[in-house]
Amino acid sequence: MRLKDNSLHTLSANDKRYCLPDLEAISGRTIESLISENPKLLVFPQSFEKSQDKLSANMILTFERATSKIRTGNLMGFIGIRKTQVEICSRFESDLGNDFFLHYLLQKVFSLNLFSWKHESKQDSVLDILALIFPHFLKKALFQGVYKEYRTQKYNDANIRGGIDFARHIRTNIPFCGRIAYRTREYSSENALSHLIRHTIEYLRGDKIFASLLHFDKETEDAVSKIVAATPSFNPAEQERVIAKNLRPRVHPLFSEYGPLQKICIQILRHDSLKYGNTKDEISGVLFDGAWLWEEYLATLPALKDFSHPKNKTGAGRKYIFSDKRGYCYPDFYNHLCVLDAKYKDKPSVDSSRPDTFQIISYLHILNVRKGGFISPSTRCAFDWVTSKRELSGIGGALASFHLEIPQHTAEYAEFCREIKRSENELSQKIQQFLET
Repeated sequence: MRLKDNSLHTLSANDKRYCLPDLEAISGRTIESLISENPKLLVFPQSFEKSQDKLSANMILTFERATSKIRTGNLMGFIGIRKTQVEICSRFESDLGNDFFLHYLLQKVFSLNLFSWKHESKQDSVLDILALIFPHFLKKALFQGVYKEYRTQKYNDANIRGGIDFARHIRTNIPFCGRIAYRTREYSSENALSHLIRHTIEYLRGDKIFASLLHFDKETEDAVSKIVAATPSFNPAEQERVIAKNLRPRVHPLFSEYGPLQKICIQILRHDSLKYGNTKDEISGVLFDGAWLWEEYLATLPALKDFSHPKNKTGAGRKYIFSDKRGYCYPDFYNHLCVLDAKYKDKPSVDSSRPDTFQIISYLHILNVRKGGFISPSTRCAFDWVTSKRELSGIGGALASFHLEIPQHTAEYAEFCREIKRSENELSQKIQQFLET
């Protein structure tokens, strides 16, 4: 079943018969409750408790019984509910059935190169996305160092440095041959999590398309080399045993970035279960918050290179509302002249969206700037920001709306990238004009 985010969908007779019972398992349920019961359901961003957007309280979809329609939320991606597969694409995608916009957002946010990779990919779409984001989370995890934990190691040599294992010593070293059987606790990179990552790397290496992702840049190659060096006893035949040891999430304050990576590795290695749950009520998949992806994508554009971008997911860059540093907010993008708010909505304007307008006006006052506006995607012709510009009364200032046109008539991914690059350049020019007026 293919749906679009933030949209109302009418179910066909077949959908009601075969899919509705499965869809009801997630209808009206919060993401937080679904994730807590379904470890194979992966939702980005991960830090729900730190999210200003309250993503954990959102819902994937709801079924409206009065109209027999499904209403989707702000999430895009893939989810398997029992025997039903659901693909949720962006409502700003074209009707040609491709997923170019979602892939492009992922490319920009996770620093990928899909120009050649995308054309050759014949894999399942869920596995595609998991493979795409793997290098990003691998590098984030390795930035904290190679994962290590204490393990009991068994030795049988003359360099005794632990407690003697008398039973094993008698069994293996009688008559005495100069060796002592002993065991010791060591802080080692040879552990189940490191081996899980190594199995994932070898799995991707086995596919000529996915293998190219491991050589995207030197940082990725270095990260792969570190994992290979840390797992000298790697055994391909032990994959299932390693997965079983990693079903319980690793929680370690020094290696916090390994949690999401562990989940991604398990889902890549068991990608068949993403399509269909193995148990009666199992829910699995990978989903992305559309508003989060849009905001992080905008942060990569040259048009906003001179703007600060606070990280409301981590608490960095907050602006205090009161002079005594009580209360705070997170403007999406701002500099000494202007503040801009990312809106994953269909053409919000300073006239039609009062809450959004009041929010940006408050940012103007707190940041002491004179200009502000919204940046949103659009499926129609590029919008002229001049016609949306409004002068504020009172202490003054100006607001305007900016829209990035999403290509709608491209048959190839490379063509889509060329067209959206033009849209990005036009957006940059419009913002610059707004700042200069």
